[in-house]
Amino acid sequence: MNQETAWETLYQQGNMGWDRGEVSPALTHWLASGLHKNQRILIPSCGRGHEVLELARLGFDVTALDIAPTAIKALNRALTENDLHANVMCGDLFHYEPEQAFDAIYEQTCLCAIAPDQRQAYANKLYHWL
Repeated sequence: MNQETAWETLYQQGNMGWDRGEVSPALTHWLASGLHKNQRILIPSCGRGHEVLELARLGFDVTALDIAPTAIKALNRALTENDLHANVMCGDLFHYEPEQAFDAIYEQTCLCAIAPDQRQAYANKLYHWL
């Protein structure tokens, strides 16, 4: 089973033990550090996007990326319901090439969700995206 199928299956089954159902307390702490609201922020492996919604609500230029179509559909629905905007993409982060660099990346769950042998490639992507 490839990664997309594995993650999509978990979302379709509602088997998302990692999803708090709300914004991570770490994001609240991060925001208190004084980020400028007009910054471009990437959230790789955004899931259903609780942090995407909060950052969009606060006026950040948010780009969200996840491999699972069900997660992306849920995020798009929530953005519409809350009259918010974010750049939302469904795809493999290892193939993602933004047109311009980001000011910040909010990394919460992606590193622990990828195979250990992919971590260096992921770190290289993070560096490239900033």
